[in-house]
Amino acid sequence: MDGDARIGRDLPALPEHLSEFIAIDHATQKLYVEPRRKADPLLLTWLDRCRQRGVKFDVVSLDLDEIVEWRRNGLRPIVRTATSGNDAALENREAAMNILARGANYTASDIHILLRGSHTEVQFRVKGELRVAERLTQEEGEAIIRAFYQGIAVVKDASFTPLETQNAQISGPIVQEYGLSSVRIVRGPAHPVETGGGFMVLRLQYMDTAAARKQGGGRTILDYPRRPDGTLRLEEMGYLAKQADKLRYLIEGSSGIVLFTGPTGSGKTTSIYELLRESARLSPMLRLVSIEKPVEYPMPWAVQLSITGDGVGDDEGDAFGDYLRHSLRMDPDWIFLGEIRSAGVALTAFEASLTGHKVVSTIHTEDPFSVPDRIEIMDAARLPRQMFCNSKMIRGIVNQRLVPQLCPHCAVPLSAAGSDALWPRLSAALDTYATAWPQYGDLSRVKLRGAGCAACHHDGISRRIAIAEVIVTDADLMRDFVDHGADTARRNYRKRADADWSVLHTAMDGVMAGRIDPRDVGWCNLTSGNSFWVGSWCPCRGMPRQGLFILVFHAVVHTNMETDEWTPKRIRLSRHFWNI
Repeated sequence: MDGDARIGRDLPALPEHLSEFIAIDHATQKLYVEPRRKADPLLLTWLDRCRQRGVKFDVVSLDLDEIVEWRRNGLRPIVRTATSGNDAALENREAAMNILARGANYTASDIHILLRGSHTEVQFRVKGELRVAERLTQEEGEAIIRAFYQGIAVVKDASFTPLETQNAQISGPIVQEYGLSSVRIVRGPAHPVETGGGFMVLRLQYMDTAAARKQGGGRTILDYPRRPDGTLRLEEMGYLAKQADKLRYLIEGSSGIVLFTGPTGSGKTTSIYELLRESARLSPMLRLVSIEKPVEYPMPWAVQLSITGDGVGDDEGDAFGDYLRHSLRMDPDWIFLGEIRSAGVALTAFEASLTGHKVVSTIHTEDPFSVPDRIEIMDAARLPRQMFCNSKMIRGIVNQRLVPQLCPHCAVPLSAAGSDALWPRLSAALDTYATAWPQYGDLSRVKLRGAGCAACHHDGISRRIAIAEVIVTDADLMRDFVDHGADTARRNYRKRADADWSVLHTAMDGVMAGRIDPRDVGWCNLTSGNSFWVGSWCPCRGMPRQGLFILVFHAVVHTNMETDEWTPKRIRLSRHFWNI
C-alpha cells in the first residue's frame, strides 16, 4: 500500500476539472476514464508526462456511475492542490527543465510556450517545422514561464514584468548537461492580454547534439498545430478566381513582402485575415507573428502582439518598429504588420524580407503604382527606390476597395429610371463604353439602386463586395519604377496580356452586368489612378481601348478633371489622351 501511495505522489498532478471523471488503480496501473473525456488534450498530456516518469497506465473506458463507485472505494487521482511556496517553485522549475530536456531530445531549434488565455500550448520547432509537444492549463503555463525567467535564467532584468517584452539567457552547467551551450529567451504579452495571453520563445544553441538526444526520455510522434477551419473566402468576398490564384501564389513564396493598398475602411485587414488563415491551413507548421493596433481578428494559430497607448505619428511608428524588432527574435516565418507608417518600420520590414521572412502589411495609397512614391517620401535618404524596388523584396501589391452590390430584388433598370437619373455626362460615358466594348451589348443590363425591400432591409444594397487588383511584381516592373516613375510603370504593366484588371475595370464590369450602380463607382473613389489596359485594340483606330473610356469616365466622375468642354466624341478623337 505504501508503494502504491509513493507511486501516486511521484505522478504529476492531474488538472482538477478532470478528477471527477477519472479513477486510478495504482496497483494494476489502470486508469478508468469516462468515455467522453478519453480524448481530452489535457488528459493525453498528463498521460504523456506520466510515461516520462516511468509510469504507463492502461486506459479503460468506464461509465461515469461506475467511476463514481470506484472513487468511493478509494481509487482517487491526485489533483493539483495548493502547495507551499518552496514546493511549488521546485515543482515549476522541474516542469520547466523537463520541457527543455524534451526539446533538446528532439534537437528542437526553438521552444514556443504560448499562453492562450484558456490553456497553454508548448511547441517545438523540429527540422524547421513547429510541432505540438504538450498542452497544459493556463496556470501551469504561467508558472513554467516564470520559472524559466525568474528561477533558471542567469542574464535577465531585475524583475519579471508581465506586460512588457523582456529578454533573458540561460547558460552554464545547467544547460550543458543537455548538450546546449546557451538558451536565448524572449517573452511578453500577447492577445488576449486581458485573460493572461502571452508567449515565451526559447532559442536553443547546441554544442553536442548527441548528448542532447539522450535527454527527456523516448521520442513520440508530435502533431502539427491545429489547422483553422473553413476554406478561402476571397471569391465569396468579391475577388475574381484568377486574383485568388495569384494571392495563393504569393503566400507560397519563401520570403518577401505583400502590400495591401487602399483608403481607410476598404477591407484590407479582412482580406489579409482570409489570406493568413489560408496559409495556416496549408502550412500549420509555420509561425505567424502579427503586430496590430489594435488586434482586429483573433487568430488562434498566431502570436498576436497588440500595440497599446495613445501614440500617434512618429511615436506610433516607433512603437510598430520596436515590436517588429522584437518579433524577429520570436522565431517567425510570417509577420503581419498592421501598417507601414514610418521609415523605421519600412526599413525593418525590408530587412525581415531579406532574411527569409514572409511579410504582409498595409500602406495607405489610393493607387498601387504609387507605393514606391509613398515609401520614398517617408525618408528619401534612407529609402531611395533603388534600394527597395526589388521583386525579391516586394513580391506583390494588392489594391482594394469596397463597393455596394445592388439588391437583385429591387434594383431598377437604367431604362426605367428616367432621363434625369444620371448626370448627362455619366450617361454619355456609359454609351461610349458600351460602343467601345461590343461584347457587353447595349445598356439594357445596367441597373440603379432601388427604393429598397425586405430582402435588403430597405436600403437597396445586398452587401458590400471587394473590388481588387493583384499585381505580381517582376524585374521589368521594378525597373520601370526606378527609371521612369509610376505613370510609365502603370502603363507598361497594364499592356501585358497577363496583367490583372484595375479596380475601375472590374467595377465597370459589374456595372455592365447590373451588379453595381454606376454612380457608386465614382462615390467609392475607384477612378483615382486607375485605367484599363487589357491588351485589346480598338478596331477603328488600332489603339488600346483604355483611353476611349477612361478619360470619359474621369471627366464625368473625377471632379478634379471635370470640364464642360470635354465630350465623348472629342476625347475619342484626341490622340493626346489615349495612353494615360
